[in-house]
Amino acid sequence: MLLTNLAVLLLSFPSRITSSLLSNKENAELFVHPNFCAVPNGDIQDACGSTFEAVENTNHRVRPLVADLVNTDFFKYYYLDLYGDNCPIADDSATCGNRACAVDTVDNESDLPEIWRASYLGKFAKNSFSTETNIDDDVELSCVTNGNDGVLFDSGPVPNKISKDCTNKNYCTPEDDRVGTDGVYVSLPDNPERYTGYSGPHANMIWESVYNENCFGYSGEAAGDGSLEANADDANKDVCIEQRLFYRLISGMHSSVSTHLCYSYLNTTTGVWGPNVDCFMSRVGNHPERLTNLYFNYALVSRAIAKLRNYIDDLEFCPESTGYDQATRRQVLQLARSANAAPHIFNETLVFSTPEALLLKEEFRNRFSKVNDLMDCVGCDRCRLWGKIQAAGYGTALKIVFELSENAIEDPQSRELMAGLRRSELVSLVNTFDRLSKSIEAVEYFRAVVKTELEQSQTTPPQKLETKKKGEFERELGNVIDAVKFVLRSYIDFPKNLWYLFLENAIVYWNQLIGRDKHLAQERWRLNNRVERINLDL
Repeated sequence: MLLTNLAVLLLSFPSRITSSLLSNKENAELFVHPNFCAVPNGDIQDACGSTFEAVENTNHRVRPLVADLVNTDFFKYYYLDLYGDNCPIADDSATCGNRACAVDTVDNESDLPEIWRASYLGKFAKNSFSTETNIDDDVELSCVTNGNDGVLFDSGPVPNKISKDCTNKNYCTPEDDRVGTDGVYVSLPDNPERYTGYSGPHANMIWESVYNENCFGYSGEAAGDGSLEANADDANKDVCIEQRLFYRLISGMHSSVSTHLCYSYLNTTTGVWGPNVDCFMSRVGNHPERLTNLYFNYALVSRAIAKLRNYIDDLEFCPESTGYDQATRRQVLQLARSANAAPHIFNETLVFSTPEALLLKEEFRNRFSKVNDLMDCVGCDRCRLWGKIQAAGYGTALKIVFELSENAIEDPQSRELMAGLRRSELVSLVNTFDRLSKSIEAVEYFRAVVKTELEQSQTTPPQKLETKKKGEFERELGNVIDAVKFVLRSYIDFPKNLWYLFLENAIVYWNQLIGRDKHLAQERWRLNNRVERINLDL
């Protein structure tokens, strides 16, 4: 037995050293895509004239505006049925959409402090969600609750009944935020989108179900030239832009979520939240197509925000407070005008413009609506919240971009469509734009960090690098030798430890046999009583 274990240990000696050194090399030298550190330029594929440079320049301009807007009373609260059993996946054994659903955890999570565990990180902040009767006193309630059946159009031009043609143009089912419906108001600033530990088979299955809604014959692109502008492979050359749009939208959403999680990542060693470069590069940075789709989504949603400028006068934000209403309208208008400063960052007239493409639009709506429904299956409270918000936000953006005309006066149908716009749709649209804006900002941050790290590694003297590698090898070799010594010592000490164990148990049984245990117990009792009497006398 001893020889067998020793042989196994010695045979695994080279592989242990090799794997250990490879692990250290991966930690020390981050793999970076050759073109990631270069400032992106050129057109974004399928973005209808938008460029990488235009997206970043627009974001520099709108980032402060949207960051302030999402903290106003109107946009900081989102009303939704968060715990309803609405998951469309029938197999409950494979997925779970209720609050009690367990989430996948790491093997050693029980060793972590409670505040670092996935079940804790995925919860809402204390007192951050409420009904309309117990919202914070400093919040203007008319900005949060909407008694006009949830729609935002001023009471004057709102038609008595929205036509069926307009209701059929929704790309997702808006949250029912009418007074009296089941649901809660959630404070979004108090529950930021960040790393929660929710991962594993269940989370992967949700994303797989989302991607499976793409049945248009397009399954992604291959980055042949290493640039951010990926080239389509042979299998996807004949796919029209409308079919590619669905995949790009889902992939861009996935990339944006991954960027948020990596930018606000919990270091379980230090307990500090902060950016994780390794996480971002492995999930997004080293995949040019994912980055391209992230920029694509920004161009699309920013175009929807820009279109609001021509409809802003007809919307009512805080009907019972003129001051709040005017201030919110002014902020939204400023954001819309700023997003529109770049001429046609996304030219939607190039999409769904042919008779063949128009036939795809209805299927496109239905499939994206199913993506929105799948968010009810997410097994993490906070992830489900932001998943529902962003799916609804993209659905609202698609409706505004592809169904509303540029000029509200020339198209009565567009005004009628806007008459049915719900508060939940506008809140989800602006918060989704904020998430994309934060993603682009995070991409620029990671690009600067990686570029600095690469420049520092290139200026390190070769002799210093060789010394560092040699030290790592010697340290790992010492660890393996210590392990061998420990195993050998345990076999040598085993007979001696077995003999000591035998003697200890033999003494116990011998004392019981001759009655010595009883005699020793009586002596201890007399001694204790004597000590107690002495203490009482004192």
